[in-house]
Amino acid sequence: MTNDTQKWSTVLETIRSGMPPATYKTWFEHITYLGTDDNKVQLQVPNEFFYEYLVHNFSQILLEGVNKVFGLNNIDIKIKEEREIKPAEDKKKKGDAPAPKVPFDTHLSQTYTFDNFVKGEANKLAHSIAMTIATKPMQTAFNPFFLYGDSGVGKSHLVNAIGLKMLQKDPNKRVLYISAHDFFVQYTHAATNFEDKHAFNNFMYFYQSIDCLIVDDIHEVSGKKGTQEALFNIFNHLQRNGRQIIFTSDKAPAQLQGFEPRVSSRFVMGVTVELQRPDHQLRRNILKAKSRKNRLNLPSDVIDYIAEHVTTNVRDLEGIVNTLLLQSIVENGDITLEMTEKTVSRLVRLRTKKVTPELVVGTVCKHFKLTQREFNSPSRKASIVTARQIAMFLLQKHTDMSTPQIGLHIGRRDHTTVLHAIRQVEKKIKAQPGYKEEIQSIEQEMTK
Repeated sequence: MTNDTQKWSTVLETIRSGMPPATYKTWFEHITYLGTDDNKVQLQVPNEFFYEYLVHNFSQILLEGVNKVFGLNNIDIKIKEEREIKPAEDKKKKGDAPAPKVPFDTHLSQTYTFDNFVKGEANKLAHSIAMTIATKPMQTAFNPFFLYGDSGVGKSHLVNAIGLKMLQKDPNKRVLYISAHDFFVQYTHAATNFEDKHAFNNFMYFYQSIDCLIVDDIHEVSGKKGTQEALFNIFNHLQRNGRQIIFTSDKAPAQLQGFEPRVSSRFVMGVTVELQRPDHQLRRNILKAKSRKNRLNLPSDVIDYIAEHVTTNVRDLEGIVNTLLLQSIVENGDITLEMTEKTVSRLVRLRTKKVTPELVVGTVCKHFKLTQREFNSPSRKASIVTARQIAMFLLQKHTDMSTPQIGLHIGRRDHTTVLHAIRQVEKKIKAQPGYKEEIQSIEQEMTK
């Protein structure tokens, strides 16, 4: 082993000691040291995605290690090979990937149907187009269907309903609903699975076999060039073969940042529709539908008060009803206007109060009786991990911070850790009523 190779091994050992073993194994064991040239450390990585992820997430760590051991301030990273993404070839029909004969999980929720989607002026156009696509799949010009709007207005519900309706019409259709984050995770696994040389081709083959691809929250792959490259090729294959593609986003295509022009141009090739916030009448209808579903007796004055003061989105309306239902059970009494006013008041204060990272972290630390030092420590103690995950979730919910910014603020963690934390909290909220109450309690503390 040469002196320089020994130095590189020292750099790796230093890095290994400061991060989880799985992270080191994935991102550093596959770096090849080439030598030093022109006062630069020359490295090689397997592919473009690996390069982008390494530079975005670990460049500072690498530079610090190289500077400390080699005394140099520059790194040159080369890409070993460009992975060419090609549509799967069909041996029977030109350009048409045959569907694998295995059980297929659509990831669709049976809860979100057209029947329980409350219609009104604010969503009439989006609902009409969605119904047309669902009843006449692959027979309209609405391809892709790009649906955008604020968080909580019903985008996921509507596109999910399209998928369910398609399957009612033809159960053999391969309809897939997936969040952009999960697509990114799958792509990452395929692109970095060096033990299985077919992993990437299998990933592409699977997506090219879909009849209707529904990608929720497409804005979440902003800046992820490798993921966008894969999506671009999948999009082209599906559209060329008359398959339906549906995207949702919190912004219109023209407002999205961090997308390659050739990718963003695909978003507007079909039809783009905004799902607007519910107007007063639609809010009243949603509240009535929610109360019927829960067999809850909401007095007319309560419905009017909520519809008048909660103007944000459907999710907030449902949250208010769930909170009132819980309170009525705890207090063993009817839902009154006074109870409603207090509940709505807390929500409105939270919406109008300036929510800062300091407020969120401070409130969470107080709730869990932690010091800031304990909160930001690398400790894996269950209570500390839970506190950090909840703080990340609340920062994502109540601020405009990106996941990398949230990770930087909470112990300098990377954005994948933040995304995992948010997903974990969301799952627990759905599965554990007590956990949801704890989150609401912390949010109430934030409004004081």
